Amino acid sequence: MRTPSTRSFVARYLDPSERLDELLFALIMVLSITLGVGLATDKDSSASQVVWAIVGCNLAWGLIDGCMHIVTRMFDRGSRARLVQALRSSSDEDEQVATVGSALDGLLSALTSADERRQLYLKIAKRLRGADVQRTRVAAEDVYGALAIVWLMVLATLPAIVPFLVIGDRFVAARASNGLVLLTLFAVGCAVARSIHANPWSMGLSTVVFGLTMVIIVVLLGG
Repeated sequence: MRTPSTRSFVARYLDPSERLDELLFALIMVLSITLGVGLATDKDSSASQVVWAIVGCNLAWGLIDGCMHIVTRMFDRGSRARLVQALRSSSDEDEQVATVGSALDGLLSALTSADERRQLYLKIAKRLRGADVQRTRVAAEDVYGALAIVWLMVLATLPAIVPFLVIGDRFVAARASNGLVLLTLFAVGCAVARSIHANPWSMGLSTVVFGLTMVIIVVLLGG
């Protein structure tokens, strides 16, 4: 079993669903750019300009997503303070059970009976009523998570930009770039399938189809 110190920087600060979301978004973004290059008929833009467009686009969105990650994490921690305050303002057990249940029922309803949850929620309510409520601030983990998002977004540009660095013909490079990005999307889908016990081939193909569909929508909407 891997200890926290041996886990990768990204895995340490982003959960699997966050990593998947960022990778899919990043790959769809670069695919929309490289498909546009492949469909273009003018030769005004050089390969270096395409590379900078891809990296700049994903870097910008990585910074935006990183900032939103910090805000979301702060909001999540603030929800604990709101829960404590709501429990302190209530002396009725049923109300306390309902308050704790609003936060935990989605996780525990399929695993426990109503009586088990009631006893558990009452214990949690008793403990939280005496907990300290601290002002929500930016934590180091929030910043590290934001940096992990930026790193993922930039890393996802590699399959797209490598062909433009090694192939002289811009349009041939665009075709090769498209292929590598689609293969990467397939690999991401297979990785997701292994983590959720699904069929890797089906999930990989579904991810590719999803990515292409999103790109088509973006192009049709003028993005």
